Amino acid sequence: MPEKFDSQESALIGRYFTNLDKDIFCLINLPEVVKGTLFSRYSRTEKTLRRVLLDEFINAPEMEFEEIVGSPNQNQSDPLLAIEKAERFYDRVLVGYGDDSVAELAGVHIACENVSSLAADYLTNPRIGISPLEKSARYVMFDEKVDGDYLYYKDPSIMASKYSQDYIDSMRNLFQSYKSWIYEAMDYVREVSPKDSESSDRAYASAVRAKACDIVKNILPASRLTNVGLFGNGRAYEYLISSLYSTQLSETQTIGNEMHNELRKVIPSFVKRSQRNEYLVHRRNPVQNSKLVSSRELSTDNSVRLLDFDEDAEKVVAAAILYPHTQASMVEIERVIESESSEYIDNVIKEYVSNRSSRRDRPGRPFENVFYTFEFLSSYGVYRDFHRHRQLT
Repeated sequence: MPEKFDSQESALIGRYFTNLDKDIFCLINLPEVVKGTLFSRYSRTEKTLRRVLLDEFINAPEMEFEEIVGSPNQNQSDPLLAIEKAERFYDRVLVGYGDDSVAELAGVHIACENVSSLAADYLTNPRIGISPLEKSARYVMFDEKVDGDYLYYKDPSIMASKYSQDYIDSMRNLFQSYKSWIYEAMDYVREVSPKDSESSDRAYASAVRAKACDIVKNILPASRLTNVGLFGNGRAYEYLISSLYSTQLSETQTIGNEMHNELRKVIPSFVKRSQRNEYLVHRRNPVQNSKLVSSRELSTDNSVRLLDFDEDAEKVVAAAILYPHTQASMVEIERVIESESSEYIDNVIKEYVSNRSSRRDRPGRPFENVFYTFEFLSSYGVYRDFHRHRQLT
């Protein structure tokens, strides 16, 4: 049964939880650093989370809890000062436990606006700990000018070079072509997919616009400006910022610095070690003894090529499907699979996925046991579509 609290205790902790009488609850009205630190202590005590907050945080004067989060009757007047105190609060607890995993228990939303699509690649690249969402070229048109020009990134080094006008002319030509073709694409979509009687005018217009954007978006340059929203934990941000500092692009280095400055305001303890990482810098440099040179002509014979695959893929997947449902070892299961017919193996796989109702029903981890290696040559827009699927290696 959930722990019981008297009326005085309930008054002290009630504003920090979505309920006080159930085993499942959310934390509210607490700074992220306090949440992370609270969970850190929670993992090393027999007490309930609510009791930890009450005994070791609220009723512990040295924690300065009320100064950090504000009293129940008066909100904290200086949130940035509260964050500074929360950092000291976190450091005191961390010294006692020394566990970096606490940084995964504090999450922050951050917005990065007017960044190039190329920079967005770096921001959305992490597969663990960061959940990105980008302004979509599938649903948003990029045909408008702002302050007399289209929205593309003007790198300072390019603009200071002799190629600046060539760059500007190229960008404007691409955006002008996009602007012209987007409306032609809409006419084409209406022609090949007329409105049916079941669709509203609004829904049809939205579908036509989305399809046209999808057709023409591949002409947009990697320099087009976009917006990216991120939600992530402290440890993931620490690595992301270090990665941005270690790139060769001045834009991504600047973004890393600005993200670092802003995250210092809300989760300073979790990003204090973010810095340029020489290993990451080295890893991004060309391999010195490579016999391939950049001037080598690019082969365009095939846009998609299967290079390597697991010839026993079906057997491997079938064995992984059966493994949790038997007391046999994997070696024994593989031995049985090897003796069975291909029809039996196919049926195991088909039965496993037979009730999927949509793409949101994940196929399952047995399929992660095999690998296929493809090489594909595509436009940048197509690459971005692949890149959006964050489980893709």
